[in-house]
Amino acid sequence: MNIGTGAANTLAIVTACTDPLTPANICYSLVYGGYDDWYLPSLDEFSYLCSNKAFVPNISGNYWTSTQFSTSKAWGRAMSGCGAFYQSKNNQYKVRAIRAF
Repeated sequence: MNIGTGAANTLAIVTACTDPLTPANICYSLVYGGYDDWYLPSLDEFSYLCSNKAFVPNISGNYWTSTQFSTSKAWGRAMSGCGAFYQSKNNQYKVRAIRAF
């Protein structure tokens, strides 16, 4: 598992793409609860969250991760069943920011 790569992935995305509405930029720019070190989780970090839903109650739907599949596609995670998928980066899915754990 690549737990701990989400922050580096997010920084790489933010550096390469300055569009403020990308999932990575939304997480990177978040200031919440007095913290500003949020990032878009990697596929494996999201897998951990999915397997431990007690940490994130009432989470459902499909979410982007910071793990790239190709230059035009990225990995996502479906919270129902914890399945992974890859889709065009133009698709709209939910975003879940996390902090280091």
